[in-house]
Amino acid sequence: MHFFYSNDLSGEKIILPDEEVHHANVLRLNIGDKVSVLDGKGTVVQGNISILSKREIIILKESSKFIDRSTPILSIALAPTKNIDRYEWFLEKATELGVQYLIPIITHQSERRQINVEKLNKKILGACKQSGRAWIPELHLPISFASFVTQDFAGDKFIAHIAGKLLDELVPDLKHLMNALVCIGPEGDFTAEELNLAIKNGFKSISLGDYRLRTETAGLVMAAKLGL
Repeated sequence: MHFFYSNDLSGEKIILPDEEVHHANVLRLNIGDKVSVLDGKGTVVQGNISILSKREIIILKESSKFIDRSTPILSIALAPTKNIDRYEWFLEKATELGVQYLIPIITHQSERRQINVEKLNKKILGACKQSGRAWIPELHLPISFASFVTQDFAGDKFIAHIAGKLLDELVPDLKHLMNALVCIGPEGDFTAEELNLAIKNGFKSISLGDYRLRTETAGLVMAAKLGL
């Protein structure tokens, strides 16, 4: 079943926004076809296409359900990669795996310091529809590492570093985590000063194993361990 997005699912008739109309026409859907529509805030509607044209599509609601957020509530703060395609890939996979908050952090050794948030949000929405996720992750604006790690956070905070302890050893039962934040640095890793600042502010240093992973791969490993 195809998924579409609308920020208003309150009525019995769901009017798709223009971009979703284009998507539906590309898929060559027909009147009577059953589809799902999500609002990105937990509600998913199923219904049938009642009106279809190149300019307008209306879905007649059949059923509606609300899906609670999965736990732990997972936030991943990851330095944008020099090759933006790799960062887009991470955002898509993190969305599929259930990461709820995505924070681009700018570190001392970051090779990319600017991103197109609007474009990346479209990638996230596409991944949400593809995977049928009821919640659209929130992509934050880029923030400096120092500013980010000194902010308050109610939950368990981790910083991935080659010299840290394995997460499974540090937290034997991951199911007990309710709210988790993981920081992952650029290809050049965090500096010693950044690592010390994070630890001073309550972050626990963790290792993802014996091998050096690319930034986006490390993010995916954490999403797989703590997401879904």
